[in-house]
Amino acid sequence: MGLALGSVAAPLAGYSAWQWRDEFFEKRVAVVEPGRIVRGAWQRPGPLRKILAREKIRTILTLTAIRKDDPKYVDQAEVVRETGVDWLFVPIHGSYATVAQMAQAAEILADPRRGPIFFHCVAGHHRSSQVHAAYRIGHEGWTAERAWAEVAALPWSRPRTDLEDRRLIEAYASAHHPREDASDANRPAANVGRPPAPGDGGGPGRGRGLDAPGLG
Repeated sequence: MGLALGSVAAPLAGYSAWQWRDEFFEKRVAVVEPGRIVRGAWQRPGPLRKILAREKIRTILTLTAIRKDDPKYVDQAEVVRETGVDWLFVPIHGSYATVAQMAQAAEILADPRRGPIFFHCVAGHHRSSQVHAAYRIGHEGWTAERAWAEVAALPWSRPRTDLEDRRLIEAYASAHHPREDASDANRPAANVGRPPAPGDGGGPGRGRGLDAPGLG
């Protein structure tokens, strides 16, 4: 019996350690453009506050379809209310964006009125890298190969298996030409606005909940 209990306790202890780490340490954060654009995973409130303060963030761009009653949403909404930053959404379902969603998110990153901006998905991996690469290609004139090389070099990337990311980056490059002037990047993001207070159904001028199921 002791062995059986030990085999159960070990993974539970590991899970607690990961949770503890995320409470205090930033997760998969990288600076894309110093003073302008920062990427990462979905952060716990403490690390998120540190990122917003250190990088002087004005806007958070979330690349995730999520319900407003999801605990991640609730926690981040509280930080947004405390700090007064803007919170925008491009609600991508699952791990892979459409080319149109990549373009929409890249335009928001390129909008100088939004910066400094912090953009994130849940794990800080697939969706964030797709949008990161789209920004480089569409607004800085990089080739798909160069953009892929940059995101593939991140410590948490898996270049040998992230083949769908690479395919999407190449598809985006085929469909889009770099802009000479990113100042017109003013297409509205989906569900723009401040999150509603708990129990508030929203309304004019207030944040709106997403119509997606509870996806991470």
